[in-house]
Amino acid sequence: MQRSRHLGSWGTPANTGSVVAGGEYAFASPAGEFIRVKPCHGASLVLEAARARLKNRGQKLLANLVINYDADEFADRQNPTAGDAIHIRVFAMLREFDPAAAALDATRFQIDSGATEAHVAKWSATDGPGPGLPHQQSLERLICAAVLEAYPSRGIPVDAWLKSRPEPPAAHPKEHLFSFLAGWYADAGSYEGLIERLWADAVVSTAILRRLDASGVLAVAKRIAT
Repeated sequence: MQRSRHLGSWGTPANTGSVVAGGEYAFASPAGEFIRVKPCHGASLVLEAARARLKNRGQKLLANLVINYDADEFADRQNPTAGDAIHIRVFAMLREFDPAAAALDATRFQIDSGATEAHVAKWSATDGPGPGLPHQQSLERLICAAVLEAYPSRGIPVDAWLKSRPEPPAAHPKEHLFSFLAGWYADAGSYEGLIERLWADAVVSTAILRRLDASGVLAVAKRIAT
């Protein structure tokens, strides 16, 4: 699959007329379309950011709006509604801007007679519970599952270290992924460096892509890239 090209994380990428700042990222799709990635730093801020962009669509064309989030349900589906409610909230939000908003399927919507499409994509992995895997569905769980497919012997040491900590904080999906970073990729220097290293590992990146495909995220990425 041809990847989108990174344009930068600050400034005005050439020939786009769009300013990229404040922790945002800019990419050019294989078809040459401008793609802005905006981290929202908290689930409660995602729809707020989406509303702000939708309000501005009359001044700046918005062909696709992707709302990408951690599913938040547990791997054993003990709380299945945690990952499902976002679809309802997104559709309700879109109807605020266009009462004729239409649901094309459970994760794809359109407003303004199809001029703008909204896509809901959630990070999740179908892998069962196991050592080295976060219990909560998230991007971190998907990546950890891919690493463990490639290097299954790493799960038990990560799990043992996390359990050995005195007075540990509340469990969080990032603690597993950062344990892989510290244990095997410390020279990468950062989360971003870790992701670059994993993408460069053909076995791990293939496992990641397979899970992205199963979660539906890859289909959304392909749709907006063409």
